[in-house]
Amino acid sequence: MSKANSTRLRIALEAEKLFVKKGYSLTSMEDIMLASNASKGSIYYHFKNKEDLFLFIVEQQGDVWKESWNVKEKQFSTATDKLIGITKQYLEGFKNPLFSSSQDFSIFSVEFEKILSIIRKQYYGIYQQIFQEGINSFEFSPEDPETYMYIFLGMHIGLEHTAYYNNVTYEELEKLYLTATNIFIKGIKHSNK
Repeated sequence: MSKANSTRLRIALEAEKLFVKKGYSLTSMEDIMLASNASKGSIYYHFKNKEDLFLFIVEQQGDVWKESWNVKEKQFSTATDKLIGITKQYLEGFKNPLFSSSQDFSIFSVEFEKILSIIRKQYYGIYQQIFQEGINSFEFSPEDPETYMYIFLGMHIGLEHTAYYNNVTYEELEKLYLTATNIFIKGIKHSNK
């Protein structure tokens, strides 16, 4: 790893700790400079601004999530089981301490579209692949996998907002997500199954 890349990752690691501890809005570039023991010039060499740094961290987290899913996916033999598995994987994201900072970022950032772009890049293909597999194996009714993906993720995001605004416990949230996923699966089951 090059020294420049090592410095970039060190800055990001220290910034992530601060975002978790203080939240996105209360973490300043000065805080990041002190915690990472990097000069202001070094930080701005690697990251355009605080939003750019936060987005880099989110993208790194997304890569870790995707790698974790690629390992877990192998234990599921059907698309139906994969949908339940990926729902549980999605729920694990709520345990990530950076999650609340992401909520904070989405409220205060004018560049929220960039975080949506990262989400599209990281996750959409995985979900579409599962739906296509289910269609090909006649588990799911024939439909555009992208349509299934948007409806499924819309359901998850809606539940996420419900939990955020209603202080739902993790256990309650897990039950909601798994119930919703099972209802969704029943609705798209192929008529031959």
